Amino acid sequence: PRLDYSTGAEAFLLEPQSTNLIPYSEDFTVWNQIQNVNLISNSTISPSGENNATKFLSTTGSSKVRNNFSAVSGTTYTFSVYCKNIDATFVRLLAYDGANEFSANVVSQINTSTWTKVSLTFTAANTSNSGQVQIARDLPDGQSLYFWGAQLEGSSYATSYIPTSGTTVTRNQELCYDATPVINSEEGVLYAEIAALSNDVTNRAISISDGTNTNRVSFSYSTSNNLLVVSVISSGSSIFNSFQSIPNPTNYLKVAISYKLNNFKVYINGSEVLLNTSGNTPIGLSQLNFNQAGSNKFFGNTKGLKIYPKALSDVELQDLTTI
Repeated sequence: PRLDYSTGAEAFLLEPQSTNLIPYSEDFTVWNQIQNVNLISNSTISPSGENNATKFLSTTGSSKVRNNFSAVSGTTYTFSVYCKNIDATFVRLLAYDGANEFSANVVSQINTSTWTKVSLTFTAANTSNSGQVQIARDLPDGQSLYFWGAQLEGSSYATSYIPTSGTTVTRNQELCYDATPVINSEEGVLYAEIAALSNDVTNRAISISDGTNTNRVSFSYSTSNNLLVVSVISSGSSIFNSFQSIPNPTNYLKVAISYKLNNFKVYINGSEVLLNTSGNTPIGLSQLNFNQAGSNKFFGNTKGLKIYPKALSDVELQDLTTI
C-alpha cells in the first residue's frame, strides 16, 4: 500500500485514478511560453529529496511560465504545484479555458522554510485547444521563489503528485483486496481514524457486512458538506442511519460504532453521539471493505482501522476515539 506521511504519522492512502495533463512536470524550461522570467534549474532540494527544483526570477512585473492543454467545457480541473518562497510578495496561479480566466493569489500559503503544495481549482466553461495554466503570473520585478512538481488533473481537488517527463501520465485507482478478518456478528466494534482527500460532497464508505446492504455496520462521508453517515442495518431494518455533523472532512476524526443485542452506540472524537437500546445485530458479517456493498468507494487517508470482536464499554469507547 501507499503511505502518506504529510501529517507526521503514516496513513494508508487510497486515491482515485487521475492523470497529470502536464507532460513536463519538473522541467519548466520546455513549457510553451517563458516570459520575463529567468529559470534556474537544479537550484535547491525539492520534495523528492533531489537537487532538481527550479528558481523563478522575475525580470519585469509581467512574468509568466505557460503550459497549454485542451480544455473541455463543464470539466472541473485542479492545477497544483509545490512552492517555496524566497522573497516574493505576490504569487499568482492562473488558468485559461480559451475564453475565461481563473486565478488565485497563493502568497499567503507559502513560506521560506518549507515546501507547500498550492492549487487552483476551476471549471472550464469553454472547449478549446488553447487552454493554459500559468505559474508565477505577474511576479513582481526582481523577486524570486522555487517551484517543483506541477500537475493538472480533471478533478475537484489535487491528488498526490504524478511525475511526468515528456508525456501525460495516469495513476490507476488504488484498491484494497482480501480484507477478510474474522468478524463477530453477535457483538463488536468497528473503529477508524480517517480523513477524506477533499470535501467534494461524494459518498466514501468503510463497512463490515455480509456483502450486501441488508446487513452492515458502516460510516461514510456524506454528499452534504461536513456530515458523516453512521449506519447499522440488520436484516434490512435500520437500527440507525444518522447524519452527524463533523469538522472539515479533510481533518482526521476518530469514529467507533459498537453493536450488541439491544445496545448500539456511536462515538465520534471522544463523545457519544448515538445510542439505541433496541434491536437485533446484523447477521452474517464476514467482510471488511473500503466501500459499501461495492459502491461509495473510500478515497482518503486511514491512520487506524480496527474491528473488535466484543462490544466495548463507554469508557473504552471514549478513550478509543478521543483525539
